[in-house]
Amino acid sequence: MKSRTWFWKVAVSLVALAVAYYEFHPIAPTPLADFVPTQVINQSDEFAKIHQEALTRVENAKTANTAADQKSVSYYQALRDIGEGKGRATTVDLRPFFFTEKEFVREPDLSKRNVIVLKELLRRSQGKLKLGLDLQGGVSFTLKVDPSGAESGATANKEKANLPASEMVNQAIHVMEQRVNQFGVAEPVIRPVGELALEIQLPGEDAANNPDVIDALKKPAKLEFRQVYRNQRPTAEERERSTKALQDDNGAIATYEVLTERNVDRRTGEVTMARYYVKKRAEATGAIIKASSARSDDGISFYVDMKFTDDGAKKFGDLTAKIAEGNSRSNSLGQLAVVLDGVLQSAPTVKEAIRSSGATITGSFSREEAINLSNVLNNPLEFPLITQDVTAVGPSLAKDAQDKSVVASIVAVALIIVFMLAFYVWGGLISVFGMVLNLLLLLGSMAYLNATITLPGVAALVLTLGMALDANILILERVREETRLGKDRAVSLREGYNRATLTIIDANLTHLLVALILVFMGTGPVRGFGVTLVIGIFTTLFTTLITCRGLQEFTLSRGILSRIFGFWVVIALGVTELFYKGKDAFGKDFRGGESTMVAINPTAKIDTNDIVKIAAQLGTPDTTVTLQAPIGGGEKRLRIETELSKSQGKADFTNVTKIVEKIKEKHPEILRDKDLAIDKIMLTREAIGGSVSADLRT
Repeated sequence: MKSRTWFWKVAVSLVALAVAYYEFHPIAPTPLADFVPTQVINQSDEFAKIHQEALTRVENAKTANTAADQKSVSYYQALRDIGEGKGRATTVDLRPFFFTEKEFVREPDLSKRNVIVLKELLRRSQGKLKLGLDLQGGVSFTLKVDPSGAESGATANKEKANLPASEMVNQAIHVMEQRVNQFGVAEPVIRPVGELALEIQLPGEDAANNPDVIDALKKPAKLEFRQVYRNQRPTAEERERSTKALQDDNGAIATYEVLTERNVDRRTGEVTMARYYVKKRAEATGAIIKASSARSDDGISFYVDMKFTDDGAKKFGDLTAKIAEGNSRSNSLGQLAVVLDGVLQSAPTVKEAIRSSGATITGSFSREEAINLSNVLNNPLEFPLITQDVTAVGPSLAKDAQDKSVVASIVAVALIIVFMLAFYVWGGLISVFGMVLNLLLLLGSMAYLNATITLPGVAALVLTLGMALDANILILERVREETRLGKDRAVSLREGYNRATLTIIDANLTHLLVALILVFMGTGPVRGFGVTLVIGIFTTLFTTLITCRGLQEFTLSRGILSRIFGFWVVIALGVTELFYKGKDAFGKDFRGGESTMVAINPTAKIDTNDIVKIAAQLGTPDTTVTLQAPIGGGEKRLRIETELSKSQGKADFTNVTKIVEKIKEKHPEILRDKDLAIDKIMLTREAIGGSVSADLRT
């Protein structure tokens, strides 16, 4: 074969491999305490002292007799505390150790500046591939809905305060799902717990290293547009939030409050403060917004761009027209206050009616603040949420099961390689290389998309490799048929690919259709399976039709021996009967279940796989056991979640009680309260909702 069409195929494949490697390397995260010292560019001796002080603070957190201001729950928090001067004589500016002034935003607030530095270092220390809750664990927190706002001190939606508890929780779950997805955290578990609460589990999100994640998620995002009093400014003696009755342009008396606008010049770091009388009653709310996004014109100062609904644009136009009309009567320019959660973000001057499809919120926003603000504005909460419990959770898939899965995968891949080499020799070797490249491209794509690898995702990955090998076998068999007709190797290869290509594309399009349905209709692990499968279909087509063909053409053009052994393959079709079981066929991810928490002996060695085996012996195989440790210290607990029995319509805690009884019988050494009655050993008993949405189930 004298054609050099192989060259561009091999070249494109090598470029794709290089890009994929760049995207997923490094795979594993580096502990922050090990990573941060490697990033120091200035004053390394001085930072070495701070580094040691931070390690000491983390170690102090393990002892009860250390002063609270001398200990920190994590290395991240320790550096943050040191920067703020907690437990020490001076504060510390962390920016000069890691960044030059030119490459860093000029944030005059030291605390905010240090947080920006630490979050950037934390981001850089993370591995490119994210693992799900079942493989690495994460953080779990419970949020309680506060319908009246009495407990949280926040303003609630009085019109909807009498809704059924289930509707309130469902609205909160929907908003949390949207916010978590926009924060870039994939494969979360969000489900109702009890009557007015919901549980959120985020994979890999360490609340000790990212303490703002919970506050960012539960932020109410109450946006208001209010009028500013145009004829008078507050005096220096008037405190923030103080109220005053003032006369409007039309002579009516209205109540105003004092709000302060803080502006920061991101280039110079200069801070200016402006105080206004702002009318307490809002003229318009966030309900007029259709969508919002974070924007920047210079890469330094960020703002939030808002698009109005049709009714919202009219309402905003009428509001600005009203302010503009008052300009001529009072001989002064009016202002419109943009207030978010009671804080004045900006107060732009209104010269004329603004009848446009959108507006902007300008303020002292960093990039992350602008992104978070646009996220919560797109998904506002109807009711305030209160954080009840925050714990670090271990992987839901026991270590023993993980190890067995790895061994099974290695054995399966080894058998595939042996099979391909034994039956196809050189063609099999090229197919195996294509399979490896397919895997690397798939991992690189998932890293680029910030996708999370879970056990269902691994299943989709294995399915992808199987489809890739099927495609290669189909091509090699077509080539063999052409060779039997007496055609030479070059013609056989060309005709074999031409005959098999349409079949391969058609089969993969069918798979793609199913995978897209899972992506757009599924949630959680189901959606993760679909996302991995979609990516895998495209990487399979690329490696099969481009990479492997290019390598085959290359070997022929170079005269490399390429003999395909004749073979026969017996396909044993396994016929599986599916008995229709109705809802009994679904596990706790669909139907919900019940859970309990037990205190464990701090000195005991616990293998969660032993407890999973106990549950299976009792007839509840769909059981998840995780170790949980409260963020900030405290005793470890064992959380047991199990499915409902076929006879159970709702949780009556029969199953978890049986499991705890059996643990007490077989492994009493792991229980802290082993001498107490079962109902005393079980610290909590909760009904849990399904983590797979009802929309998908129907």
